[in-house]
Amino acid sequence: MNEFTKDRNGSVVDRLLIERVIKTYVQLGLIESKPIKTDAGFLWEGVRNLAYYTDNFETPFIARTISEFEDKVRVRIDDLTVYDYLKWVEGCFLLEELYCDTLLQPETRTKLLSAVENELIRKHNIKIVEKNTGVRFMLDNGHTD
Repeated sequence: MNEFTKDRNGSVVDRLLIERVIKTYVQLGLIESKPIKTDAGFLWEGVRNLAYYTDNFETPFIARTISEFEDKVRVRIDDLTVYDYLKWVEGCFLLEELYCDTLLQPETRTKLLSAVENELIRKHNIKIVEKNTGVRFMLDNGHTD
């Protein structure tokens, strides 16, 4: 999980290593598993059971993601303009979607993106909408040209 934190903070990480670690969580949950030799090495095959992945990776991963974004929002929500904040949010979503598309199990997508949306937008929607951007002043004072 530290590698995800580093990646979110702009550091270079070994995504292949992250992918292998996540696959290990999935493989540890296989039922009736057996090793299969491939050109790339051994692969475990069996009936998929994501309970081990969910309990030992997904749930803590999403909890840590929420915590990280809580800390980042605390700093950015007041310091950035609405435009800059929403651009930052967009970048966060793109990275989390990349994780969903390339590293995580498909079942994680909805849970992760919902948690990120909640932390970055839903919890702060009133503050975002009511933030003084100058638009309210222009409208209130007839500066519409």
